[in-house]
Amino acid sequence: MVHETISGHSAIQADVIFVVESSAMNGAYLNELKANYIIPSLEYFNQAPIEDREFMCESCANYGLVLYESSDCRPKPFSTSYGHWTNPQKILNLFEKMELVGGKGEGYANIAEGLATALVYFEDLQSLRESSCVPHKHCILVCNSPPYSVPVMQCSLYAGQTLEQLATVFCERNIHLSILSPRKIPTLMKLFEKAGGDVQMSQTKNYAKDPRHLVLLKGYNLKERPMSPTPVGSTLPAPAPLNLRKTFARGGNRLRDLTNKIAQTTWSNFNLKERPMSPTPVGSTLPAPAPLNLPVASMPSPSNVGSPQTQNPNFRPAPPSQQNPNIPTSNQQPVVPQQSAATQQTPSQQQQAVWQQQQQQAMQQQAFIMARGRFNNKTNNSKFNSRTSNNSKINNNPNQTMTAW
Repeated sequence: MVHETISGHSAIQADVIFVVESSAMNGAYLNELKANYIIPSLEYFNQAPIEDREFMCESCANYGLVLYESSDCRPKPFSTSYGHWTNPQKILNLFEKMELVGGKGEGYANIAEGLATALVYFEDLQSLRESSCVPHKHCILVCNSPPYSVPVMQCSLYAGQTLEQLATVFCERNIHLSILSPRKIPTLMKLFEKAGGDVQMSQTKNYAKDPRHLVLLKGYNLKERPMSPTPVGSTLPAPAPLNLRKTFARGGNRLRDLTNKIAQTTWSNFNLKERPMSPTPVGSTLPAPAPLNLPVASMPSPSNVGSPQTQNPNFRPAPPSQQNPNIPTSNQQPVVPQQSAATQQTPSQQQQAVWQQQQQQAMQQQAFIMARGRFNNKTNNSKFNSRTSNNSKINNNPNQTMTAW
């Protein structure tokens, strides 16, 4: 690396080009990337803080800027170049003023067009230097979208070349490609390896402030940050070889044991208390039901069915001396005929006899009601016939009607 001493500071002769994705997806993280990675990179190539170099002589490093966009930028070109400058403060001011908008929700960007424009930019910067001066060339890609899978179309010198072919050109021309991204994209890691970078070596050194950021540097270094703390002596055991047959057998045994344990726990939670059964003497039988003794007054008699008391509301009962002696009164207890021991019936036979008697009484009552209905119908018909006959006579003899009036 070529060094020159300017005002007590050792300057580095280098050509540094920032290739930035100018879409809204990248604009949301640009301030964070600028504060943590872009400004420290400018200070590294300037070998001094940027504030100290603002009013001093120009440095030996050349700075350039290339902006590339997504496919929604048409009819504008996919990439645009700015610069060059030897004062890092000017390119930093340009970062402050540019607007990163657009994209329209595109998940990809024209990285190949931006890198092709950067290759042309390096050739123009080399023509400005002496042939004996061979500066270090650094291309810093700042993006947040993976590339389109299409070749270069608008850059005439590299038209038709894919992104992998452009990465090979970077490696052949000793151009150090570094990548800064707010998220880890696998396509960018492959691009870094194609351009001659070592991803594994870059991951051993932590330059990222946020573990989600992707910081792959080649040809220069930034301030290292401590890795995530790991307990001392804690090593992960190597995974044992997987035996599917034993695994399924072991899983089946565990499932069976777990099922049995759940069943035992469930039944043990009930705590059912056993109770002794009521002792039953040998040869004992269930007691016979008590005999059903109905009073005579509670059972309707055939003589009361359809009696004038139920039909005529003005019916007056007979004197007490003429009442049925079997009907109990307030001062006389009901007389129940006693049966001899030979003629006593069992409770089941008594119930059956009572039921039959009730059925017979209900049939007699229904027959009485039907007979009475027929009698009323005949009476009404006879009255109606007599009225009609009288009316006919009156109509036939009008003189008799006038006389009556």
